[in-house]
Amino acid sequence: MPSFSAPAKINLSLLVRARRDDGFHEIETRMVPISLCDHLDIDRCADGGLVFTCDDPTVPGDDANLVVRAARLFCTTAGVAPDLRIALHKGPSRTARGSAADRAMPRPRCSR
Repeated sequence: MPSFSAPAKINLSLLVRARRDDGFHEIETRMVPISLCDHLDIDRCADGGLVFTCDDPTVPGDDANLVVRAARLFCTTAGVAPDLRIALHKGPSRTARGSAADRAMPRPRCSR
């Protein structure tokens, strides 16, 4: 079963721009990776369909989840059936509840 790390990052600056047609926003950011990460295990699902699980019960398992949406988009674009089982194992930051956007802490802009 393939396993992937999804490293966390810290935004040093973040400027949110116009909303795109897909509902997301254009952004300008400066970020640095940190040593914390989540892990994704991906395997073929013999029963068919897309099965998503997470060890954090607050993470949605439907199309509100970006992992699920990305997997569906990948399969559609590649022209393959989404017969996947994806397990997300949250890293040490899982004590913070909500989405990554909920955990973002705005900092005042400093100028010299």
